[in-house]
Amino acid sequence: MTDDKSLISAQTRVADLLAANPALEKVLIAQSARFEKLRNPVLRQTVARVATLETAARIAGIPVDELVATLREAAGQPLDEPSAVNDSADVEEGSPVMTAAWMSRKDDFDIIDARKLAENFLPAIARKAQATEVGGGLHVVQSFEPVPLYTVLGDIGFEHETVKVSDDEYHVYFHRNRATEGAAADPSPLQPLGILKLKQVDPYIADQMVRVWERIYQREGAAIDQKTLYMLALAVGIGAGRMRQAARELVKAYASGASVVELDELFSLIIWLQGVSTFVSEISTSACFAAYERIKKMEAQGKARGEIVSVLKEEFGERHPGVGIFPDRP
Repeated sequence: MTDDKSLISAQTRVADLLAANPALEKVLIAQSARFEKLRNPVLRQTVARVATLETAARIAGIPVDELVATLREAAGQPLDEPSAVNDSADVEEGSPVMTAAWMSRKDDFDIIDARKLAENFLPAIARKAQATEVGGGLHVVQSFEPVPLYTVLGDIGFEHETVKVSDDEYHVYFHRNRATEGAAADPSPLQPLGILKLKQVDPYIADQMVRVWERIYQREGAAIDQKTLYMLALAVGIGAGRMRQAARELVKAYASGASVVELDELFSLIIWLQGVSTFVSEISTSACFAAYERIKKMEAQGKARGEIVSVLKEEFGERHPGVGIFPDRP
């Protein structure tokens, strides 16, 4: 008989499923092209840790019972057990299912009107979220859909519901369903923060650029894999002299699986194309190159990739003067 804790259900987190049954990744991907994103290490470390099969099925537009049955069959589990869709009595504590209790309390969540913030609101909201108790929540109001927040808060135990009031008004309710250890890392290297500048000019343009970013970096069935995409963006950033962008793209490339050897070869190519003088005076003195050196040093010390990525996000985030695009304000 299958242990209740290991039985695949609608409330099973995607990350837990794949950790226990790595072979099920292919089964999941075969159900919908949307699940191709699970190959992205960044998403595997963030969204997959909090997303349930019920959430995944809803995003993919397929019946959750069918998805659960397919996965159980592939894992050799019984098919006659209920999948517990939206059944709060059977939901594991901390499961990110939107229960009736959650829905009835969302109007009591602390409100953060990000439309009034001209600077980067991500770190401030992340700190506020980290201090929120399990069962509590935040109500964020923004003039465009704050897509970067979904991953940032999802990584520290939040689910969300988005309500579009108009083209320039979005209300996002975040509910904390589990606690996480330690403080939230600076999310900025992995997020398109430059788009936040656009809302000062025109919220509509900001919202459209979020869609363009999603189209480029989260395209379904993309021919260019995520790591290669970030490597290309890194090279373009350096070639254009945009070292702040390049530093962010390097962090994303490494988080997506780029190896030190690949980075070595890329920088060798840049020396050839940009010239030794430009490399020595401009590139080697940048935050981008400092991040590259940090990676090489930590790998030489035998540090794991996950630990290195955490350090990179902290050291080369918005607080770094050579990376941040939002100056400190009094």
